[in-house]
Amino acid sequence: MEKMELHQIFPVIIGVTENKNHKLIEKKLIEECKFIKKNFKKGGENWSVSTFNTCGSYNLTTNKKFDDLHTWIFKEVDKYKNQMSHKNSKIKCIDSWFNIYNKYDYQERHEHYPNDISAVYYLKTPENSGSIKFYTHEPYGGNFGYIENNPLTWKTYWLNPRPGTLLIFKSNLMHEVKQNKSNQQKISIALNFKIL
Repeated sequence: MEKMELHQIFPVIIGVTENKNHKLIEKKLIEECKFIKKNFKKGGENWSVSTFNTCGSYNLTTNKKFDDLHTWIFKEVDKYKNQMSHKNSKIKCIDSWFNIYNKYDYQERHEHYPNDISAVYYLKTPENSGSIKFYTHEPYGGNFGYIENNPLTWKTYWLNPRPGTLLIFKSNLMHEVKQNKSNQQKISIALNFKIL
C-alpha cells in the first residue's frame, strides 16, 4: 500500500522557551509588580474579568527594573520572527503589562489583533493556578473526531507553563487563561509586538 503524503499547510506555531536566569530576577520582579499594583490604577478597562492587570495603565517597558527581562524576551521574539521567515524585518514592542491572578481569577477567550506577535512570560505559577488554552483557527463543524494522541485532530491545546517560561505566538491566535484554583497568586507578563 502506498503511503499518503500529508501537507500541513496552516500550522499554528507557538514558541516555547525557558529563561535560565529566571531565579535571579524572580523575587525582585514579583515585588515590583506588587508595588505597582498598590500605587497605580488597574488597566484593562474593556476586559470582562476582574483580574488585576496594567494593560493600558502602566507600560512595563518604562520601568528599568524590567530591562534585563525585556532584553531577553525581545531576543527570543526576534528568533521566533526569524524562524517565521521575517529575517529582514524588525520588531517593535507596542506594550508590556502584568497580570495578577488571585484565587478564582481567569482571563476570557481573546486575541491580541491587530498586533503581529504576542508573548506571555510566567513570573510566578503555583500549582493549580490555571493553564493557558489555545484554540484552533479552523471553524467548528463536521464530525472528524478528536484523537488524543494525534495533533491533527486537536481543536484546543493546553499548556501549564513553569516560572521562567516564555510563550510566543501570532497575535490573532485565540486563547484564554483558566481559573486560578490555588490559594496563591499567579503572575504573568504579556507583550505585543509589530513587525516593521
